[in-house]
Formats: sequence, structure tokens, C-alpha cells
Amino acid sequence: MRKPWSPTVVHVDFAKSYCITASRDVWVMCLAGTAWLTRDGCLSDQILSPGDVTRVSKADAALVTGMPRCRLGITEKREHLADLQGMTTAVTSAAVSPVETAGEIK
Repeated sequence: MRKPWSPTVVHVDFAKSYCITASRDVWVMCLAGTAWLTRDGCLSDQILSPGDVTRVSKADAALVTGMPRCRLGITEKREHLADLQGMTTAVTSAAVSPVETAGEIK
């Protein structure tokens, strides 16, 4: 049985891209700021504003850049994103892992 995957909160600053490579499909929600999301092999990019949600397939490699900065919630189940809405910049929920900067989701 697979262990449940906790939501992750990521801060992405301008010119500090964050690569999302996951071992399973994930949901990405812009919690604050503006995010520019580029998928490997996709001809169009996405701009995410607060509240916008997109799915990133495990087969995709997605690169996120803050415009100028953004805060993202990343989780395996879309319904977990509702727990992240309205969070302040400081991570206070025990269900959310510590804030990460540029890196990968595994």
C-alpha cells in the first residue's frame, strides 16, 4: 500500500526556476503571485494566477518561474489543495511539509 502524499508548498522567486518531476501525476495550484509554467514538449506555456490549478502528468517535466515570484501548492490529490488555500506565507499546518526552494518533487 502506498503512503499518502502530503501537500508541498514551494516558493519560486524571479529567475529561480523550479522543476516539477514527479513519480506520479500531481496537481499544482498557484497560492500567491504569478507563475509561468512550461512543460517539456508542449508548444504553449501556462500563466497561473492565485487560485489557478493545473495537472502535471508524471510523464511531463514542468518548469515553473515566478513572475516576479509565486507560491505554489503541489499535491497528488486535487482535493488536498483546498487545505492550502488561504494559507499565510509562513507554513503553519502540520500537514504541509516545510517550504522548499528550487528543486524537484519526488
